[in-house]
Amino acid sequence: MRFDWKEELYQLLIGYFRDSPFDEGIREIAAIAAYHSETHDQVPAAIQGADDAALAGDASVVEVVNEGNARYVADLPATVAFLKELRAAYLAQYQQEMERKG
Repeated sequence: MRFDWKEELYQLLIGYFRDSPFDEGIREIAAIAAYHSETHDQVPAAIQGADDAALAGDASVVEVVNEGNARYVADLPATVAFLKELRAAYLAQYQQEMERKG
């Protein structure tokens, strides 16, 4: 089965960030991922797939982010910046959750 970054990213954003503040969504997904390795594998893969597409000039990334997210991005550079922030925040929170989990 082929990995579909668009669907994975959309589901991630709509599930954790559509109706929640960014930091709250990050805490929630990292807490889940700390106990479910498949979730942890999917989150960075979805972000990386979107980042690769954005850097290649695929404007559909902007649409996916805006459809699934409470935060608006205007163009590809703003989308790349958002994805960078999302990845960094997720990985930092995931590390905290793993340390807390022990």
